[in-house]
Amino acid sequence: RIVRPWLGASGQPLTAEIAASLGLKRPMGVLLKEVSANGPAARAGLKVGDVVQSVNGHEVGCKTGTRPFAGACWQTLPSDSALNAPAAAAACASSGGELPDALTLVAFSQQPGVTLANGAEWSDDIPVVSSEDVYAVATVTSEGKVTSAVSTATKRFRCVLPLIN
Repeated sequence: RIVRPWLGASGQPLTAEIAASLGLKRPMGVLLKEVSANGPAARAGLKVGDVVQSVNGHEVGCKTGTRPFAGACWQTLPSDSALNAPAAAAACASSGGELPDALTLVAFSQQPGVTLANGAEWSDDIPVVSSEDVYAVATVTSEGKVTSAVSTATKRFRCVLPLIN
């Protein structure tokens, strides 16, 4: 059984613009947009408009080389090396992240200043399983089109990391 924590609040990563408007020196943290009335965050005294910069001593926000998107920190550049899909997933996991899902990677590719790797990048979607350890993985081309490749092929990738470091 998996028990997931619930804070009872949601927010958005601080951008440089939001941080400057709040008089903060750097864009590190999360600006709370909603706080559930009787949730843990409210009981702890948090309210809408508060900026959370750490949780139990862990910084909150995106590190250098990442940018906020869809509630997480996305690596701004694809990996330097091409790996097969399982190795790419393991590389992301070792840094505390995961491969993005294909449709969100397409949406990210449409953000200003984002360029996907030539060829395609791995996602975490597995649309076809032929037999044991023989499967396809969804990829996204540099043009933002969803395709697929056999998991043993090598592709570049980017990781999606949590807001809490």
